[in-house]
Formats: sequence, C-alpha cells, structure tokens
Amino acid sequence: MLSAMSSLFRKFTMSGVSDTLSFEEVKRVKLLNSCLFISIPYTTFFFFINLLNKHYLPATFNLLIIIGGLGIYYINRSHRYIIARVILSSMGTVLFFSSGILFNGGAEYFLLLSICLVMMLFENKWFVYTLSIINATLFLLSQTLFANKLHVEELPATRIIFNLGSMLTLFILSLRNFKWEHIIHQTKYERKNTDLEESNKALAILNESKEKLISIIAHDMRSPIASLRTSLDLVQADVISKADFTEIARQLVLQVDHLQESMDNLLHWSLSQLKGITIHTEVFLPAEEIRNTLKLFEENIHLKQLQVNLVIPEDIQITADINHFKIIFRNILSNAIKYSYTKEAISIEMKRVYDKVRIVIADQGMGLSQEQLQAMKDGTISYSERGTLNEKGTGLGLMLTKEFAERNNGGIYIATNEPRGCIVTIELPAA
Repeated sequence: MLSAMSSLFRKFTMSGVSDTLSFEEVKRVKLLNSCLFISIPYTTFFFFINLLNKHYLPATFNLLIIIGGLGIYYINRSHRYIIARVILSSMGTVLFFSSGILFNGGAEYFLLLSICLVMMLFENKWFVYTLSIINATLFLLSQTLFANKLHVEELPATRIIFNLGSMLTLFILSLRNFKWEHIIHQTKYERKNTDLEESNKALAILNESKEKLISIIAHDMRSPIASLRTSLDLVQADVISKADFTEIARQLVLQVDHLQESMDNLLHWSLSQLKGITIHTEVFLPAEEIRNTLKLFEENIHLKQLQVNLVIPEDIQITADINHFKIIFRNILSNAIKYSYTKEAISIEMKRVYDKVRIVIADQGMGLSQEQLQAMKDGTISYSERGTLNEKGTGLGLMLTKEFAERNNGGIYIATNEPRGCIVTIELPAA
C-alpha cells in the first residue's frame, strides 16, 4: 500500500516536468504538484464533512478549492508554469482570507504557508515581496480588524486545530522537499566536479606523455640521420675512403634500423590515438611469425654475437590481431637484443597454459629500469635507456606492447632474470 502511494506521489509530482527545464524549475514544478497532491484530497474530505454537517457555504469554498486545484494541475501539466503559480497564489490568498474571517476555522493560517510557497515558486523578487506583503497584511487583518466580526458560521474548535496541523504538515513537507532536491542537486554537482577532475588528470597525463614523446623524438631521432648525412658528406668530399665508409656503415645500419623501428612505433601509436585501436581477430601460427621477426634482426643479433635458443612448437595457434602480435613480439625482441651484452644468450619459449598461449623471452642483459617498469605499469611514455652498444629508442615500444596485448584479451608481464637480465612474458588467447 505504501509502495503504491509512493509511486503515485512520484508520478503526480513529476507531471509537467520536461527535459528542457533547469534544476530550479523542476524543483518548483514538483513543489506545486506536491501541494496539490496533499491539498486536493484534504479539501475533498472536508467538503463531504461540511455537507454532512449542513455547512453549505464552507462546502462551497471547499468545492472552489478542489476545482481550482484540478485546474492548476492541468495548467501546470500543460507546461504553463507561471500561469499555474500565479493562479495558485492569488486564489489561495483570496480563499484562505475569506474562509478565515467568515468561518473562524483556522484557514487564515494558510496565508503564512502561502508566503513560504511564494518565495519558493517565484524568481522575481518584486513579485515575491508584493505577494508576501499582501498575505502577511491579510493575516494580520484577520487576527485584528476582522477578528470575530464577520463570522457567518461557527465551525468546531477541532477544525482550527486540524487546519493548523495541516498547515504545519504542508510547511514541513515543502521544506523537506526543497531540502532533498537541493541535496540531490548538490550530489550531482559534486559528482560532475569529480568526473571533471578525473578528466583533467587524464588529459594532463596525456599531454605530459605527448610532450615527453616530442622531446624524445627531437632528441633521439636526429642522431642517426645526422650521422648518416655527415658520413655521406665525408665520402662525397673524399675525406674518407669507401673502404673506411664500409667500416662505418655497419654502425649506421644499426642506427637506421632503430630509427625505422621508432618511426613504426610512432606511426602505430599516432593511429591508436587518432582512430582508437581496431582489432581484427584471426587464428594464426605464432611460431611462423616469431621466425620471420628473427630474420629482421639477423644483423643486430650477428653484430652482438648473440645466441638465440628457440623452443616454439609449430602447432600452437593464437586467436588475436596478427599485426598487433607482430608489433608486440618485435618490440619485446628488440629490447632483449638492445639490452643484451655481447656473446650472451636470448631464450624464446612458447607453450599453451589452459586457454592462453604463453611466450617467454629471457635475456641476460641490463634489464629494465624502475622508471621503465613503472611507465609500462601506468601505460605512459618513459625515456628509453640506451642499449649495451649505445642503441637508442623512443620509449613507445613498451607502452604499445602493453596496450595492444590488453586489447587482445592478453597481457605483458616483466620479471628479473637472475643473476641479471629480464624475463618478459606475453600472454594471448589460444585458438
């Protein structure tokens, strides 16, 4: 029963509320409807009581209030809010004052309630002041000049108590409604502020990452190109011989390879920022892709005289975006080679663990710095440490691998390889 009444009350008070209204206007519409929801049944009850007691004139006033209340409800529901409020205020003033001086039933006390409602229902301060002064003046007149002089009918003393109780109940309910609406609005406002602060923090982190990226690009990507240009200028000017240039070329090739890798990573990162990461899932054999990637790094592996140990079953399949897998594995392998010391070993093992394929790349090199590990955990860009042969990078690789692995329902996990080096585990869904 209480649930049904509560649902009916909410439905009644929301009548006339539209999405275009401001919070303050919604509050006023609901307040007016709340007053009507309480006063119409209350007045209807006394309409029948007055008829039964043959108080026909008070019953007429009750009927006028009922008809007026229904009319105001219809006008308010039709989105003519100001008209509904003006009619409510003026009709209430006239009827409450008239009832108070004619029947001595305590209706004049509703003039005090009208002052409160006027302050809540209207924005124009002069209109509020005028109506409030009128209501206050009429209340004082009913208690002084017209007290006990114009009474047409004497209503029971209990009626005065009942009217006073009803007036106070309406007053308390109006204030409660006002309070709770204000609390709800404040909560929404605070939630929006919190969301805005979080958005600002995320934007600040993104801007910081972009600034750091630009700084890295400006600092690190100029060197290989400058070195290549200087070497070519020296050959062209016959300062160094072609034989000498051949000796330099191996180092230049290494620098250009890292430049190409950085440019590829930058391109993929830029596309992910502009268009979002698009996943094209397919089933493929990772062993084949691992071998193809190793061929790309043959020169780098040969230069450091590294031994690569492979344990990769040919029949294991992965369900993921194959291009993302290539980027992930290429970046992890590139780091393993970059940070490995000369004549050390890199092991690559792959196995299926439940519904995942686990690829473990272990090296015996420098390992990753705490800054790089934290940056990968946070998904941000960090300055890349130089490799064992002074190789450079942008720091984008780790961020890309983490982001791409997670978007393919997998992950990247890093641990220390004792006594030195790093173990990186790639996990992706098995087919």
